[in-house]
Amino acid sequence: MADERDLSDILRTQVDLADALAGLGREMQRAIVRFDADAIAAITQRQEELLVPFHRLEAERTRLTNGTLPRGEGATGEPDQISSLGAQLRARGTEILRLTRMNAVLLERSRRYVRETLNILTENRTKNLVDERM
Repeated sequence: MADERDLSDILRTQVDLADALAGLGREMQRAIVRFDADAIAAITQRQEELLVPFHRLEAERTRLTNGTLPRGEGATGEPDQISSLGAQLRARGTEILRLTRMNAVLLERSRRYVRETLNILTENRTKNLVDERM
């Protein structure tokens, strides 16, 4: 990326990517609830694709704000706008973290459901699957 890239441009792009990642997190929830393995795989692929530019932008933002540029070069942009975008990025990050945690819970419950169902159907043959009294 060019050194003259404005910090606010980087943050704005990161906020847009974070919005997209949050949207994918919500799509993931719906796919987990539907037990749609193909959708889960496709969403995971799209998330991974979005993380590549996000990480590149994060490295650039860190470089701009940590003073690793030659003297006289550095972060540019309106301080109020940068502050606002930073707050938006933190909010999106919090939302993504919340969605990720919820999705982990949903996946664990789905895994447990499948495991218990398979136990009933295969390993746990001592249980009567049919009521003999009928």
